[in-house]
Amino acid sequence: SPAAKHRLGALAALPSLTLPPGGLHKCNEIIPSDYENGIIPKEVISAMISPIFGPAAAAMDGLVQYDVRARKVCTTCQEMNELWEENNACSSTTDGEPCTSKAFAAEAMPYCTEGSFAYGRTMSGLLLEPIDPTTKEPIVGKVAATIFNNPTDSYPFDVPSQWPSNIATDPFKFVAGIFPASAGTYTLLPDVLGLGEDWESVRSYMNKALYQASAVPLLLKAKDAIEKENTCTELDKRVNMMGFSEAGYATIAISHAIDMLDDDYMHTYTGVGGAPIQLSSVQMTDSIVRMHAGTFPLPQYLVRLGNGYSSTNSDVANTDKGQDMISEEYLDPVDKNKDVREWVKAGLSYEEMVPYMPKPPSGLFTDLLNPSFLNMILNSNNAGNFDPCNSEFMTDDVDLLCEAIVDQDVNDTLSSFEYPVVICHSPEDEIITYSNVPNTTLNNNLIMIEDLPFIGNIVKPSG
Repeated sequence: SPAAKHRLGALAALPSLTLPPGGLHKCNEIIPSDYENGIIPKEVISAMISPIFGPAAAAMDGLVQYDVRARKVCTTCQEMNELWEENNACSSTTDGEPCTSKAFAAEAMPYCTEGSFAYGRTMSGLLLEPIDPTTKEPIVGKVAATIFNNPTDSYPFDVPSQWPSNIATDPFKFVAGIFPASAGTYTLLPDVLGLGEDWESVRSYMNKALYQASAVPLLLKAKDAIEKENTCTELDKRVNMMGFSEAGYATIAISHAIDMLDDDYMHTYTGVGGAPIQLSSVQMTDSIVRMHAGTFPLPQYLVRLGNGYSSTNSDVANTDKGQDMISEEYLDPVDKNKDVREWVKAGLSYEEMVPYMPKPPSGLFTDLLNPSFLNMILNSNNAGNFDPCNSEFMTDDVDLLCEAIVDQDVNDTLSSFEYPVVICHSPEDEIITYSNVPNTTLNNNLIMIEDLPFIGNIVKPSG
């Protein structure tokens, strides 16, 4: 992250993590803006299309129908558990029938139960509101939602809710979320737990519950707030969702979480681009084998993945079981410079991680890994088996680590969906390889798109 580059320095100590200049935007308020009443005119939005979308600008221009206003939305599991049970309350004596599981937040949102990774923390995100360009009020009627997922950054303040005061002049990598909002949907961009408002908490990565808890409570919070503030506007239960790379993984996890609500939500569009769908098999094997050989283009990926599976997340099976993904050498409780958990806690950018990592010529990137886990993957790969946790090479000293990773694979989840899902993946992706693409012939709802020439310069699933 450019915002973190100034912290690079000697390895004497990890750089300190402090709030950015000006701090964070306030929760559940309109974000300060250079535009009158915080409303970005649709003419400004239209002018942004060509620089962002290039050849596809003409196709996009017709989507710009409304002005847009940005606000930061925040909530907690506790708040949404109470709201859910209030809205879905029932009596076991009603009509003589017992309450359904829908009445209990623990059944509808298991990732928000007391003791979970998410419980007691604050979710934050950006909500972009479509505004009538004539009345300058929220558009009326039943309005659909879009959840626009983005790959997260290791630096916790590089998040959607840090929306700038002038989107036309301040470069902002999350700007694309403004277009579905201007097309007429309330558009939510989650920050993801451990980032944004939750920056002082533990971070995780590639964990289904992490993304589910970061998005669904915010969607429920937004729906409640919109309907309380506007007598003529309702956020209905049509939902569009999209994301690429890590955010494509998140899209699958969040889609499943919305299904678990069992609350008549309709998936009107679901797009998954360049995602590590087969995380526990081909993605893990390919990336680690190439890291071992020194040919993987982003070895820092291993820092974030390893941190998430090294007793930092209470929701995974190997936590505090002596089977961490990272080697003991790089979980040093005394020397923070040799503790991956501390690197992540410090919010090191990918650039900043490199000096702390083992690497040639003095070592290998995979020296970060639990040796038993690494050997399992290398031996399985040499035998032509790209599913190491279900191979003859899986041993008792990594069985719980394997269980944790297999639990977080989304291939079966995606294959079970009963609504259309558009999958896009570049055969040239060097980080999340094309081998992650599932067998779409097993589910007619899965629609695979290999190449879209007219938007090839815009959507590049590349990790």
